[in-house]
Amino acid sequence: MNKFIYFDNASSTKISNNVNKKIFFFNKTKYINFYSKNFLGKILRNYINNCVKNISFFFKSKKKEIFFTQSSSFSNNILLKILNKKNILLSKVEHISILKNIKQKKYLKVNKKGLIKYTFDFNTLILTYFNNETGVFQNFNKILKICLFKKIITLIDLTTSNYFNSFIKSDIIIFSSHKIHGPKGISGIFINKNIVNIFKNINFFIGTIPTNQIVGITYAFKYFKTYTKKITNISNCLIIEIYKKKAYINGDIYNKHFSIINFGFKNLINKINKNIIYSTKSSCYKKTSYVLKEMKKYNKSIRLSFSKYNSIKELLFLNRYFF
Repeated sequence: MNKFIYFDNASSTKISNNVNKKIFFFNKTKYINFYSKNFLGKILRNYINNCVKNISFFFKSKKKEIFFTQSSSFSNNILLKILNKKNILLSKVEHISILKNIKQKKYLKVNKKGLIKYTFDFNTLILTYFNNETGVFQNFNKILKICLFKKIITLIDLTTSNYFNSFIKSDIIIFSSHKIHGPKGISGIFINKNIVNIFKNINFFIGTIPTNQIVGITYAFKYFKTYTKKITNISNCLIIEIYKKKAYINGDIYNKHFSIINFGFKNLINKINKNIIYSTKSSCYKKTSYVLKEMKKYNKSIRLSFSKYNSIKELLFLNRYFF
């Protein structure tokens, strides 16, 4: 067992060996600049085009609907500069990079379980696939069907997720690889062909194209497996222990993603073993959790998040030294 146990996968995951090998081999053989005019440049561009094609296949889209940026926060920033901010509706539990760009007089209400009450009197709706602090899902199928009927533009921030149903249809999807065992420093945007002209004059990536990162995100999606059964077993075991200790779980337990458990009880912080890597909020926000504050959860809480590299053995260690 490692000297530490990593339960902070909602912040970032360990890059997989398979993806690492692909990036390493690519850097040794295809290190030429993407814009080079010689025959090696042409070979590289064909290779990268195939990468884009593979990612578009995952989203059931076309190559021209996929764009890359250096981070999901940058993607949010650049998209929100173009969209009509005056008629966007969102909740106060969205990612901080979205909230900083939009100052609204009215926000969607969030209940104590983290569920959002939606209205549909606007042009654009911003949604996080599931909240990366509490793991709470919203009713996506119902919401997106209503938005499609009312011709409302929908933007889904998929960055917080290490699981995605590719059958969910949205006008804009922001995605990344560092939550699915891929590299950091690369983000992708899917923009539906029906609205892509809105962004036609935007340079999503300025400067040298990070081809090795594009290869990394491509193979992260290719090797992507949810490991649902394994992670669900770990999560369920932890939930049982939490209830045994008369602790509470933040967020609707029936609409929660299996990879994140946010919980707390009195004097919780003093009981944490230094070898357990965890978080109390989103890593992108320096202050105390604004998500739990919006849910009116003021007690001390922590977030444990799991990946394919976690095990029941680690959970036994957690149970022995944590509680």
